[in-house]
Amino acid sequence: MTSEEIKQRFNSPAFSEAAEVLEMIQRTPHQRSQYELRLKAQRDEKARMQFAVEQAAKEGEARGEARGEARGEARGEARGKLLGQIETLKGLLNEPSTSLADLSIDELATIADGLQRQLRKRGV
Repeated sequence: MTSEEIKQRFNSPAFSEAAEVLEMIQRTPHQRSQYELRLKAQRDEKARMQFAVEQAAKEGEARGEARGEARGEARGEARGKLLGQIETLKGLLNEPSTSLADLSIDELATIADGLQRQLRKRGV
């Protein structure tokens, strides 16, 4: 039974690999050397590709993390400005300070706008 017949009859990666090993054993030293060089080149290319994929994933993760941090910092800064503005406006209007920790930036902006309108109505 030839290696091709083995590969066709037993359609399995294990049998295909075994058939290739049998072919290699039957080859001359020169043919075996060529086979091993080709096999090494294939394995090296696979390792290079795997390394490239891993590096790309790491770089993508780092870029995404940096973007997330920048966005988080910008949101935190905007949130801090709004909180400070609200506290200042409440102080000018003699309103008590309340907890605003659970509110979104949009909700804080709405509160700040409302307080500014109240202040304008009072003519301050």
